[in-house]
Amino acid sequence: MHTVVILAIGNELLIGETLDTNTNWLCRYFTNLGLQVIGSLMIADDKNTISKAISTILKEGFIGTKVDLLVTTGGLGPTEDDLTLAALAQAVNLPLQLDQTSYEWIKTKYQEYASQNYVTTPEMNVGREKMAILPLGSTPIANSVGVAPAVKLDYNNTTIICLPGVPKETKAFVSGPVQQILAELFELGTFLEANLWAECGDESILAPILSDVSKRHPKVYIKSKAKGFGVNLEFHIMLHVRGNASEIETLLEEAKIDLEDKLKQSKINLTQNPQT
Repeated sequence: MHTVVILAIGNELLIGETLDTNTNWLCRYFTNLGLQVIGSLMIADDKNTISKAISTILKEGFIGTKVDLLVTTGGLGPTEDDLTLAALAQAVNLPLQLDQTSYEWIKTKYQEYASQNYVTTPEMNVGREKMAILPLGSTPIANSVGVAPAVKLDYNNTTIICLPGVPKETKAFVSGPVQQILAELFELGTFLEANLWAECGDESILAPILSDVSKRHPKVYIKSKAKGFGVNLEFHIMLHVRGNASEIETLLEEAKIDLEDKLKQSKINLTQNPQT
C-alpha cells in the first residue's frame, strides 16, 4: 500500500486564524484512492523549518516509515512569506530557476484578470514572477482556478507535490491533474467502508468484541466512536478496508457479518440509523 504524508504550511494555520480544511479533505480523498495517509504536520512559514521537515521525511521516512507521496499545501504565492518552493529546493539541494512555462501561464492569467478588472495592471512584477521560480528539474502543473502552479518533483523513490493553500485550488488540482499523475505512478486501489450502530452504554464492553473480530479479519480496520456513557447509548462502529476492488468488497462483508453475529450473541442491539 502506498503511503502519503501531508505538510500544511502557513502561520495562519498555527495561530488559529485559518482552519486547516485541506488536510481533512486530502486525507479522505487519498484514502478513497486506496492510498494510506500515515501522517500530517502543520508548519510555520519558515524556510529552514519547512526544509528540515521535508529533508527528514525524504531521508528517514515518517517516524521510520517510508513515504511514497509527500504533499505540501500553502506557500506558493507571490509574497515574501511564501517559502515552500525555496525550502524544497534547499531540502533536496537543487537550485531555483525561472520556469518559462509557468511564467507564461501566470502572465496570461494576469492579462485575463486585468481585462476583467480583477487587478489593476496586467504587467508582470517581482511577486508574480516569483510564482514561476521553481526547483530545477521540477514539473509545473497548470492552475485552472487560480494563478500559482502546483509543482511535482521526484526525489529518489518519493514523489513530492506542492499545492496552493487556497482550498478550491487544492481540490481542483487533486481531483484533476494530480489524480491523473497518481494513477500513472501508483496502482490505485479502492477504499470501502461499512457502518454499524450499536446500543451499548459502555464502550469497554464493545472493545473485546471488536478486538476478537479484528483478529479474524486483519485486513479490515474496525473502530468504535465513543460518545460517553448512558442508557441505550448508540455507538458508531466503522469498518474500513483498502485494496483491490475485486477483493475488498468480500473482505468487508465477511467482517461485517462476523461482527453483527458477535454483537447479537452478546445481547447488544443493532440499529439501522444513527440517532439525530
